[in-house]
Amino acid sequence: MTASIFNKIIFISYYMRFSPIILLLILTACQKDDTSNSINTNQVVEEHDVENSTVDFPPIEWVSSLDLNIAISSSDNVDINYLTRSNLDYKPTYSPDGTQIAFFRVEDYGGSSQPENWKTKICVINVDGTGFKELTSGNHTDWNPMWTRDGSNKVIFTRFIGLFPYRTRVYRVDLDDGQEEELISDPSNSEFVYSGLKDGRSLVRRNGDNAEYYLLKPTSDGPIYEKINSPNYFLHKMSISPSENKITYMKVKDFTYGIDAGAVIAFADFDPDLLSISNEREITFYDPNNVTWYPCWNKEENRIIYALISNSNSRIGQILSYELDNNRTSIISKHSSKSYWYPNVKDVVK
Repeated sequence: MTASIFNKIIFISYYMRFSPIILLLILTACQKDDTSNSINTNQVVEEHDVENSTVDFPPIEWVSSLDLNIAISSSDNVDINYLTRSNLDYKPTYSPDGTQIAFFRVEDYGGSSQPENWKTKICVINVDGTGFKELTSGNHTDWNPMWTRDGSNKVIFTRFIGLFPYRTRVYRVDLDDGQEEELISDPSNSEFVYSGLKDGRSLVRRNGDNAEYYLLKPTSDGPIYEKINSPNYFLHKMSISPSENKITYMKVKDFTYGIDAGAVIAFADFDPDLLSISNEREITFYDPNNVTWYPCWNKEENRIIYALISNSNSRIGQILSYELDNNRTSIISKHSSKSYWYPNVKDVVK
């Protein structure tokens, strides 16, 4: 068994609660020569079943964790620009100027499918594949990096710090001097960071499963938290639009299948001044056999890009595009034998 297949078994068995044996059979079948196995891009999807028709819209470029390597892909080109080849790299995100990508790399899985047992590093790399740099030590579980939008050249991330009780903290690291800073006011809370604003505030979740959502603003006197009026669901993988007046996220409909398989993707209006998320609209169908996750915006805010992981066919980890104007979803990734996870559209900060 290759290291790439082993890593996928570890990862998907945690997030989708599948049997590792079943996953081994699925993923081994998908590890074949890809040159003759590209798919017709822009195929229309209805409830995740592909129809024999195509959609004409401008091409879109994104970075993703492609077979656990950081890679840049496009909807109009079968070529893939690999920036890393570690088979250990997760959750890439573009910098505000589009020249760098932050992500996290697993140093040690700890023999576990549970991410809180992993040792990881927050890393950055230039979009041309040069300038690789490790920002954190690898002594912790550091994950879900995102860039600040306020020009401060910092990466904010979540650090897992304990299991009993379960605790996560929000940190930020300065790319210029490498200094870490913990952003928290109440040690009794778990906090998870998702997205940011141009004024320096960040969107965070607090209090675990009894989730509350806040805008967090670091100050010299300590962090300020502003509670958001949000839908009465557990929301996660949240991404604020470039104009900062829309938001997309995963919404858990059934915890029986976990926070990923039990969720749908939705978008809504977002008001950072009134601290509200309103007028929600779901864009995927609830189906625990098809995980739709990690939504993000395009620059024009007329499309939401997300990943689909299916256990029912070979499209494990494909990238889909939802068009807000006509309520239409299409596959935009090119290779059916590759696993695309965690997309982030070019020129857009999550």
